[in-house]
Amino acid sequence: MRKTVSFKLFFTVLWRGVCQMAKFVGKLLGFRGKTPFAKTVWRIFVACGATLSVIFTSMILYMFVTEFVFKELLPGLRHDDMECVARERHLSNYIVWQALYGKNSRLYDQSKGTVLLDGVDWVAVSADKDSLAVFAKDGKRGYLNRFTGEVVIQPVYSKAWVFSEGIAAVEEGGRLKFIDHKGNVVIDNGFEVNYIEPQYVFHNGLCVMQDNVTGLFGCIDTNGKWALEPEFDYVSQIGKFMLVYKKQFEGLYRIVASDKPSIVKLHELFPTDYRSIEVDEYEGTILARAKDYTAKIYDFDMNVIQNFVIEDVIELKYDTHTVRTFLDENGDEVCETVYAVANSRIYKVGESFEKGRYGLMSQKGHRITPPVYEEIVAIGQDRYLCHPQGVILNDNGVVL
Repeated sequence: MRKTVSFKLFFTVLWRGVCQMAKFVGKLLGFRGKTPFAKTVWRIFVACGATLSVIFTSMILYMFVTEFVFKELLPGLRHDDMECVARERHLSNYIVWQALYGKNSRLYDQSKGTVLLDGVDWVAVSADKDSLAVFAKDGKRGYLNRFTGEVVIQPVYSKAWVFSEGIAAVEEGGRLKFIDHKGNVVIDNGFEVNYIEPQYVFHNGLCVMQDNVTGLFGCIDTNGKWALEPEFDYVSQIGKFMLVYKKQFEGLYRIVASDKPSIVKLHELFPTDYRSIEVDEYEGTILARAKDYTAKIYDFDMNVIQNFVIEDVIELKYDTHTVRTFLDENGDEVCETVYAVANSRIYKVGESFEKGRYGLMSQKGHRITPPVYEEIVAIGQDRYLCHPQGVILNDNGVVL
């Protein structure tokens, strides 16, 4: 008598059982597999049935082992390290936030192999790597030490943001406040949370803030005072510059050093009447485009690097009102309009198609007209039709 059941024996018995069952069902349905085609169909049917049986049996066995044996009979055998981790994020070298398959996420100490806190929905670390990280649990926000996992500020806030420059924004009682590492309120000026784009973090001593009454934006310092009055449609910070927007135009301020570290001053570099301002921190340049679409490039000390920026130069061709006749490759006669190159070119300023403006330029690169036209079309060797003004210019830019 065989004392053990091998895999070969198990699958052999399973295969024969499936075949007998299929044969029994076939007889009930009146199937007679005597032709070669019928036998082939029969083998395919039995193979599919056996495969499905193996898959079904494996699933039942897996569910039995994982759900009953480990959890009911041997609960101590399954250690925390054996939990299936779907995602994890390191807060420091050993403290990690883990999301488990089929379970709540948690805070875990990999060096000790212990769970520090269960039911942690998410954790966020500040860009300046502050020692405290904000976390969410049971619908509330609090703060924990990302090096030890210890909860420093209990999750009692409806909303909370990361610490930046030693201060963090929280929402408490429907009001926006700022707290320190001990949870003490350091700024409480009656601000409300802006739900459009709330990003309450300090950079270089400033935080973008929206006025409760007007809905306009400005900047506050770490004392909660307005360093930049709320009179703009929006404000964004780029390094040590504040880019402001008002009525589809832009301006730029620079953050300057002050005698008192807690007080930040702003110096206006460009008033809010430019079409666009681009700050390139990598190159150390500022491209400022005026209302007439002309642009200059400055360095961060406001020295002019390039006095006039041109996006494109286009050669102009005009219709000579003559036709050239020739034979194509099939021997058919083809007529083609003859075009010639005009004396002048056009240059383009502006970022995109409809925003761009055009001006007239000589073949040697001298600007003949300012870029005030939406379109310039050559209508002769030295004649140019300009829109939307509807004027005709010559090579000297004179209106004819």
